[in-house]
Amino acid sequence: MAIVLLHLDTYSDHKLQATFRDFRWEPSAKLADELLAQGAFVAVATSTELNWQDIWELTQNGPNPSWSKSPPTGLKALGGGAVSIDGKSLGYRSSDIGDLILVDDEIHMVVGIGFTALELPMPAPEKIRVINGGTLADVRAAELTTPSPLAYAPVSASTP
Repeated sequence: MAIVLLHLDTYSDHKLQATFRDFRWEPSAKLADELLAQGAFVAVATSTELNWQDIWELTQNGPNPSWSKSPPTGLKALGGGAVSIDGKSLGYRSSDIGDLILVDDEIHMVVGIGFTALELPMPAPEKIRVINGGTLADVRAAELTTPSPLAYAPVSASTP
């Protein structure tokens, strides 16, 4: 199962803060579709190991600085795990109402209590921006071309 967590990009586009406030109070499939089409979401994490319904809880900031600076096992923070805002290196925000979780070919939106499935077309990976640059297609291509550490394990010569 391929899971991608999308946050509304309030990291680089502070004008979206107002839209995000409205969206959090009344998340809707129509507005999610419009925001996806505008490229207003950024991919912040991926997983192939976790249950998608656990992603929200695992991406909450608590007493630790940020989930993205020290991601839980099975969750990969994209874009380096930090953003620079006003000269400070900050971890990613907690996942919130209105954020999207892409699961294989399904889109789920975080709502007030739980999740709701959205019947929207899945955006193409090259249309999904990754926080701090690139696209989801770039991330997937890099994962396919990065050799496994085991691929270069030394082979010892046997002695007859």
